[in-house]
Amino acid sequence: MTMQTEPNPERKFVPAVLPWILAGAALVVYLLTLNHWVTFSSLASAARATGWTRDPALINPVYLAVTYPLQWLPAYLIPVALNLFSAVCAALVVGLLARCVALLPQDRTEEQRVRCHSAFGIFTHKTAWLPPVFAAALLGLQLTFWEDATAASSEMFDVLLFAYVVRCVLEFRVQERDSWLIRSSLVYGAAMTNNWAMIAYFPLFIAVLVRSKGYAFFNGRFLLRMFAAGTAGLLLYLLLPVVHAIAGDSGFSFWQALKYNLVYQKNLVMALPFNKAILFLVDPPLWVLVFPSLLPVLILSIRWPSFFGDTSRLGILLSRWILHFFHAFLMIFCAWVALDPRMSPRNYHPGLFSSGLHLLPFYFLGALSVGYFAAYFLLVFGVKPPKRQAYVFQDYHPLVKYPALALVWGAAVFALFGLVYRNLPQIRTTNGGIYRDFASLSGQNLPGTNTITLSDDPRRSFLLYSAAQQERAPLAQVLVDTPMLKDPRYHDYLAKKYPHRWATPPSLRRDQPVDDLVLVGIMYHLGESNSIYYLHPSFGYYFEWYYAEPRGLVCELNRYPTNTVIPPAIGPEVIQKNEAFWRAAAPKLDRLVAAISPTNDPGWADGLFQAVHLPMEPNRDATYLGSYYSRSLNYWGVSMQRSGKPEEAAAHFERAFKLNPQNLVAQVNLLENQVRQSGKTSKVELSRDLEAAFGEHQDLTQVLNANGPFDSATFCFRQGQEFARGNNFLQAIQQFQRVTELAPEDLAARLAMAQLYSRVRQPGKALEIVKAVRARPAIFGIGRSNILDVTMAEATAHLAGNDLENADLVLRKLAQLYPDNDIPAAAGQLFLNSGHYTNALRWFEQQLKGA
Repeated sequence: MTMQTEPNPERKFVPAVLPWILAGAALVVYLLTLNHWVTFSSLASAARATGWTRDPALINPVYLAVTYPLQWLPAYLIPVALNLFSAVCAALVVGLLARCVALLPQDRTEEQRVRCHSAFGIFTHKTAWLPPVFAAALLGLQLTFWEDATAASSEMFDVLLFAYVVRCVLEFRVQERDSWLIRSSLVYGAAMTNNWAMIAYFPLFIAVLVRSKGYAFFNGRFLLRMFAAGTAGLLLYLLLPVVHAIAGDSGFSFWQALKYNLVYQKNLVMALPFNKAILFLVDPPLWVLVFPSLLPVLILSIRWPSFFGDTSRLGILLSRWILHFFHAFLMIFCAWVALDPRMSPRNYHPGLFSSGLHLLPFYFLGALSVGYFAAYFLLVFGVKPPKRQAYVFQDYHPLVKYPALALVWGAAVFALFGLVYRNLPQIRTTNGGIYRDFASLSGQNLPGTNTITLSDDPRRSFLLYSAAQQERAPLAQVLVDTPMLKDPRYHDYLAKKYPHRWATPPSLRRDQPVDDLVLVGIMYHLGESNSIYYLHPSFGYYFEWYYAEPRGLVCELNRYPTNTVIPPAIGPEVIQKNEAFWRAAAPKLDRLVAAISPTNDPGWADGLFQAVHLPMEPNRDATYLGSYYSRSLNYWGVSMQRSGKPEEAAAHFERAFKLNPQNLVAQVNLLENQVRQSGKTSKVELSRDLEAAFGEHQDLTQVLNANGPFDSATFCFRQGQEFARGNNFLQAIQQFQRVTELAPEDLAARLAMAQLYSRVRQPGKALEIVKAVRARPAIFGIGRSNILDVTMAEATAHLAGNDLENADLVLRKLAQLYPDNDIPAAAGQLFLNSGHYTNALRWFEQQLKGA
C-alpha cells in the first residue's frame, strides 16, 4: 500500500502518515490476539494448504496463488502463517480505509463548501485526524472483521482488493491521473476471478467511474486502456485450469476446471436478485443491508445545491437542518450497525463456513460513511464561515455547536468502548484454547495404532489431523470422511495417503458411486485388523453390522454377536471410564457454557447496550463446539438412562442442553427422565406436527445428526419408523424395543418389532412377541379393530420361517371369526409380496366370492 501525496502543505500527516500509523496499530492488535492454530472459519484454507483435502482447487485463484508459497513451510506452521497473512491483509485494509476517509470530498453541501478551503474539498482542520481514526476503529474492531483478521480467511483478502479499488477512485479525484483508474480496472478484474460478489458490484463500479471521469470516460483511448487492464485481471480465471491441465491428476481438464468456476459464480450472482428468500424472507432480509452501507455512500456522492427551491432565509435554514439531522442519523446508524445489532451483516451471515456471501465490504462502506459524516460535523460546526458569507452562513451558537461536536466525539468514544468491551472477550474465547481442548478430548480415547476413525463431519477429522501436525508426530489413526466414501477416487486418495493401511478393492469401479454394501464390506475387512471408531455418535448402514460403545466424545464400533440384534448392555467398567472422562472435562465445558450463554448478571455497561438494542451475543465458535459436545453428552445420557442410572443421565442431559440451548432432543430426554424418576410410564403420542418444534430441521434425520438420539417413547417410535424406511432394520428394532420398555402397553411398537424380526430372518423372536401380545389381550387392547394387525404379524413370521401352512391357518381362523373384514385382500397381498403366488391367488379368489 503506497501513500503518494502531492506537494501541498495542507495534506501531509492525516492523508499520508496517519493511515500507516493506524495500519500498524491494527497489526499490533491483531498480532496480540492472533489465533495460533485453526478455527472453523480457517479450516478450509488450512486444510488445502496442508494437503489434507483431496478436493481440487477450482475457485479463488488469486488467493491461492498469493498464499501458495506458504505451503512450503512445515505443516505445523502453515495454520499460523495463514493467520498472519490475514492479519497483514486486515491491517492494510484499515490503512486504506483511513486514506480513503482522508480523501473524501467535504464539498457536498453549500455549508461545507463555504468552510472548506482546500482545492479538492479535503478536510484539513486540526481535528481532521478524528474521522479516519473513528472509521478505522469502527472497521478494525468490528467482530467479524476482527475474527477474519486473526484467523485465515480468503474473504479478508477479497476485501483488501475491494478497498484498493475504492482508494484508486478517490486518488483519481484528487490527482486526476488516469493511471489510478487503470489500476482500479486491473485489480477489479482480478478480484472478479476471486470473488463472485465483485461481479454483482460491477454495475456500481462502472457508475462510479462515469461519475468520476465525466464525459471523458467515453474517450476511445481511455476505454481501450481500461478494457485491456480489466482483461489482464480477468486472465487469472485461466490460472487454476492451466494448473489442472498440467498436473493431469485432478480429474479435471482445462475446460472442465474453467467451466466449474464460471458456472459457480454465475449461479451465485444470478440467484441473488431472483431469490425471494435471500432478499426478503430471511431475518434480516438482504435488502436491509443497503441502508448502513450503499445508501450512505450514495448520499455522500451527491453534490447538493445551495437551496431546494425555496430561496427565503427560512427555507434555506429548514433545508440546512434537515440535512444536519439526516447526516447525524446516518452516522449514528452506521456506527450502531458496526456493533452488530440484529440487522447487521453479521447476523445475516449465520455461519462461518456455510453462507458463501461476502459481506465485509458492507462494513467497509459503512465505516467509510461514518468517517465522512464525522468530518461533516467537525467542519460545519467546528469551522467558522468566512465573513463575506456571514449573512447566510453564520457561525452556530455555542448551545448548538458544542452539542453537535460532542455528538461526533461521543459517538467515537462510545463505539470504541463498545467494540472493545463487547468484542475482545469474544476474540479471546475464539482464539483461545477451545479448539485445542476439543481436539485433545476427541483424541484422548482413540488407540494409538491400528485404528480407523470415521466421521460424517470432515471438520472433526481435520482438527485431529492438524493437532497431530502441531505435535510434530505422525498421524496414528486413519481418518476417513464417510460422505466421501461414495466417491471411488477418494479410496485411491486414502490408499495413497495411508499406504499399507488402506487398500482399495481391485473390483471398485471408477465410473459410478460405491454401493453401500461394498462400503460395509470394506469396513468389515478393515475391522479384521483394526479398531474402528466414530468421532461422534451416528447411525446408518454401518450400524447394521456394528454397534457403538461410547468412549468419551467418540464411539468404538464392535461387531454384533452372532444372531444378536440388541447390543449388549454397557458394562460397569465402560460406565466408570466414561463418567471419569466427563468429570475431567467439566471445567472446560463450564468455560464453554459461559461463552455460549450471555451473562445472567449484566453490569451497567451491558444494561446500556441492551437499552440501545445491542444485547450480549453468545460466542459463535463456542456455540458450534458446544453443539458437538452436546451431541455426545446427550448420547451418553441416553446410554446411562438405558443402563438404569436416571440420576446421572439427568445431569448429562442438563449439561447437553446448556452447551447447546437449541438441542431440544436433550430437553425431551430430560423430560422423559423426570417421568421415569417419578415412577410413571410413557405413552406414544404421534401427530403430524411432531417435528414442528425443531425449527430449521425439516426431518428427523437432521434432528438426530445435530443433537443425538432420543430416549422418549414417542420419538423412539418415530426413530424406529425412520430407520425402517431406510432399511436399517436392526436399529429400528432397537428403537421399538426401547419403546416397549418406556411404554409397556404400547401395541404398535411390538407389532412393528415383530414385523422387523421377520425381515431380518429371526421369525422365532417375532412369534414370541405375538404370543406375548395374545396372552394379554386386555392390556394391549386387542379387539376387532386391530386383531388383523396382530394376525398379519404372526403370519409374516411364519412365512419368514417358510411355514406356509401355519401362515395360511392363522389367517383362515381370523377370516372365519370376522367374515366381513378385509382379511382376504390383506392375506392375498401378503402371500403375493412373499412370492407365494398360488396361496395369494386362493385368497384373491375368496375375496372375489365374498364381493
